[in-house]
Amino acid sequence: MTAAASNVVFLPAPAPFRGEADRRRNTADGSALLLLRLGGHAAVVENFGELYGMALNRLVEARLQNCLREGDSLLQISGDEFVITLAPSGERDDLAGVARRLIEKASGEYALDAVHMRVQASVGICETEIAAVDTEKAVQQARSALSQLDANTGQADYRFSNPQPLKCC
Repeated sequence: MTAAASNVVFLPAPAPFRGEADRRRNTADGSALLLLRLGGHAAVVENFGELYGMALNRLVEARLQNCLREGDSLLQISGDEFVITLAPSGERDDLAGVARRLIEKASGEYALDAVHMRVQASVGICETEIAAVDTEKAVQQARSALSQLDANTGQADYRFSNPQPLKCC
């Protein structure tokens, strides 16, 4: 199975998720938003249909939930993208470790009925320094990091969106 270009229209995160992410940022000194994209998801939908694509997403979500800590959250925001907000961790190395674990857990083969599907995950990371960073802006920054990653490597990997955490205003 080869990866096909995604025709997904990217929408802002749903309002309840934005509210939760913004609430968390209002109680923490910095956190991170990770955007995980599934390479190969479009090929699954194209070859096996939308129902298999949705089932694949539920299987991926179950694996990702096992990587999260208390205070972290996960939401699918498009056909092939998941947003993960992390409670403050303090260090870039910690965030990189989380990204590697998410990639490892989400990437690989999935089986449903007699159908075997393979996907590869990549992660864009947007650090936030203070509470007042807008969630939609953080998603845009993480998506930009993913785009740069896709253009440079095309492989399962992670990339930080900027050398310094996003700041308010």
